[in-house]
Amino acid sequence: MRLLLDAQTCSSSYGRAVLLLTCLLEVVMKIAVTGTPGTGKTSACRAFVRTYGDTLRLKLVELNRVVEEQRLYEGFDEERGCYIADLNKLRNFVEAMNEDVLLESHLAHLVAPDYVIVLRADPLVLVERLRNEGFPERKIRENAEAEALDVILVEALEACGDDRVFEVDTSRKSVEEVAACIREIVEAVKSGKLDEVRKKYKPGRLDWSHRLEALNKSDLRH
Repeated sequence: MRLLLDAQTCSSSYGRAVLLLTCLLEVVMKIAVTGTPGTGKTSACRAFVRTYGDTLRLKLVELNRVVEEQRLYEGFDEERGCYIADLNKLRNFVEAMNEDVLLESHLAHLVAPDYVIVLRADPLVLVERLRNEGFPERKIRENAEAEALDVILVEALEACGDDRVFEVDTSRKSVEEVAACIREIVEAVKSGKLDEVRKKYKPGRLDWSHRLEALNKSDLRH
């Protein structure tokens, strides 16, 4: 939050009086879209920005790309084939942003955003999505089990509190439908009218813990 002041206006007594009545507060809004790999974060966020970005004046920042391009990492995980983000450097990078942004990444809830949208998916749906993307069996199982256990949702709630976290089930939604859900939440956040979306996208509504047994019995190699 920054207080915008005009130096010449403030120099006069009239200006100071006007300033007391008309000071403008510019709030930089940072909204995170996070979730287990395979929940549709990147596709939905890109669709959102294509369709609604100009209207809602929100820029998409794909944090995984930022980590690599800005070298905000501690090293490279050979086993998982990805960079290990330096969260302190990434938080500082995000904190320095001076425009409204949509932060997309499975790490986005960990960089002190103002609000968090957690995309969810039925773990069995997640298995099929990750298989179609060519993920190896170990990573498919790891991500599906994490989704069944609400790992990222719990992290988001611990980091931001349940009044600033929204949960969207993407299991049976198209990319465009998920983008529309994001739009609905963003509009509510920007207008300050949050009661309805808090009810509609209340975190904790989904429970896929019963999928663990099916995942343990399934052969993800086929």
